[in-house]
Amino acid sequence: MICLRCNAENSEEAKFCKNCGMDMSYTPPTKNDTLKQSVLFLLIVLGWHYAMFILWEAINFYVRKLTTSGGNNTEVLTIYKVANWFGTGSTVILMLILAIISKNNSLRIALIIFILIRIALNFSYLLTS
Repeated sequence: MICLRCNAENSEEAKFCKNCGMDMSYTPPTKNDTLKQSVLFLLIVLGWHYAMFILWEAINFYVRKLTTSGGNNTEVLTIYKVANWFGTGSTVILMLILAIISKNNSLRIALIIFILIRIALNFSYLLTS
């Protein structure tokens, strides 16, 4: 049996490598497993973004009704700020959790980039309002 770490020849009954001590029963995960996990994580992020979009549209509908019925601007701004911070905060937390538990380094990097973009967009929104 060949050791996966150091390529040393070991007997078939060996539990550990005689050269480096690696567990001989270890089998590395297949690339297909990490690809499935990556696709699942990206679908979770996209689904969450879509749910936040639906929530945002519902808030816009409520605010339009509020402004046409003579609601005050302070209440409208508060609603928008709370919705914006909830959407951004929950999305950043979700992507951070997925980046931490992901086994795929490319997906980790992509999620971290998405997190930074989301935070930058939120701060640019704060600066312009």
